[in-house]
Amino acid sequence: MATIENNVNKEEFSNLQTKFEAYTGNEPYLFISYSHRDTEQVYPILDALYDRKYRMWYDESCETGNDFRDELRQRIEKCEAVILFVSEASMNSPFCGMEIIVARENGKRLYPVYLDAVDVPPAFSILLANTHHGTANNLDKLVMQMIRDLPAVTMDRLTLENDELKKCEDNGTSITVDEGLKPSVQKPLRAVARFIR
Repeated sequence: MATIENNVNKEEFSNLQTKFEAYTGNEPYLFISYSHRDTEQVYPILDALYDRKYRMWYDESCETGNDFRDELRQRIEKCEAVILFVSEASMNSPFCGMEIIVARENGKRLYPVYLDAVDVPPAFSILLANTHHGTANNLDKLVMQMIRDLPAVTMDRLTLENDELKKCEDNGTSITVDEGLKPSVQKPLRAVARFIR
C-alpha cells in the first residue's frame, strides 16, 4: 500500500521498521501489498523472508497525502510476483485494491497471506478464490511454505564473505560449494549462479 489511510495516525507507525530497505535494483523481486495498519503483523514476516535472502519492494515512506499510484504500477509491472497480505484493513484500502487489479492486469502471480478472518469483497473473492494461500497464525510454517512456493529468482542465492563464495541456496535447499571459490574477472560469481539455476 502506498500511503497510510487518512484516518490513521502516522505516529503509530513511526517506530516500526524492517531489518532492510526496500529493494531498488534490477534483479527479480517480490512486490509487497499490505495495509500499514497491519505493519505489526507484516514486518516480522518480511524480516523472516529477508533472512532467507528474498528481494522485496514495499512502501516504507508512509507519507500521508502523497499519491504513489504511478510508482506502485511501475513496481508491480517490474516485479516477479506479489505477496498480498489479506486483512480487514487491506481489503478496505483503495491502494491494496488497486495493487491487486494492476497485478492481475499484468499477469503477476498473487501469493495471499491471510492475517485474520476477513470477508473478502466479492470482486476480490473471485480473483483469490482458486489461489493457494497461507495464514499468518504460525510464522515458521508460513515461512517454510513461502520458501517452497515463491519464485526462486527473487532470492539472493549466493552468500559471499571476503570475496569468497560460502553458501548457495535454491528455495531453501543448500547447494554444496567448493571451498575457496572466488570471483574472477572472467567469471564473476553472479554469472556462475546462472548455471546453478
